[in-house]
Amino acid sequence: MANLPEQLWHQAMPQFPLSALVPLAGASANQLYLVDAGLRQWVLRLHGNDNQFAVNRDHERRCWQACAQANLAPPLHYWSMDNRFCISEFCGIEPPQLQPEPLAQLLQRLHQLDGIGAAIDYQQEILGYLQGVDHTALAPYLAQLPHWLSLLHRSQLALTWCHRDLHRGNIRQCDGRYLVLDFEYAAYAHPLFDLAQAQAQLPAAQQASLVQRYYQLRQQPFDLDEQQALHSASAIWQLTNAAWALRMLQQANHNNSDPLQHTDTALVQNWYRTAVDWLNLN
Repeated sequence: MANLPEQLWHQAMPQFPLSALVPLAGASANQLYLVDAGLRQWVLRLHGNDNQFAVNRDHERRCWQACAQANLAPPLHYWSMDNRFCISEFCGIEPPQLQPEPLAQLLQRLHQLDGIGAAIDYQQEILGYLQGVDHTALAPYLAQLPHWLSLLHRSQLALTWCHRDLHRGNIRQCDGRYLVLDFEYAAYAHPLFDLAQAQAQLPAAQQASLVQRYYQLRQQPFDLDEQQALHSASAIWQLTNAAWALRMLQQANHNNSDPLQHTDTALVQNWYRTAVDWLNLN
């Protein structure tokens, strides 16, 4: 395994002689490498196995290509036939702190893309994550899920293409605008799911600015129904996070001898605690 990334690079991109390849931190389930080759920089992503219960790699590739075509993502240069790894161009830097205006612009542009695939069923997704997992601690929140869904669907915003994993680590700052990475969970879904996660990445003092600007760009008043819908989207997102984290921890425990298991369990445990803390307080 020590030379696997180098072997994969030579297999996929033999026209670009390898100068350097170093691991990148920050991924929870995949392994990332920064590659210097052919006087250019690239990112090689070796796909982990622990999140296969939630990821369709063919769908992910199509979503990435659609975003790259719309200049919303780094160009994707190679995707292996067996879905084992991919290579993209290295673009921009991770913003030290996200800002409301470019984040609202990013959301608005993402939500103009054509939907790919069927609409997500949040309840089915959450229950699917929890299949075979002890989720007693989440029972009170699962009981509230139908109510949250009913409030979400009072929003006047239509379903659209959504990224669904918009944390700071999946955003790059390039030429004064934001690009997105990592389309493992992208789906045709409710746009408030993205907005709920995006506002959670900002300090409390900036969250209202993001929400107001997004609704301005969508030419939609932020009335009481929309406020309740956004709060419900936040609850559904946090419950989804908690369910996903429980399943990931179970998978990591079962696959601890798998060389393609890259899960950062400490990071996933922290995400679980953060999600449950939010649900307890809200």
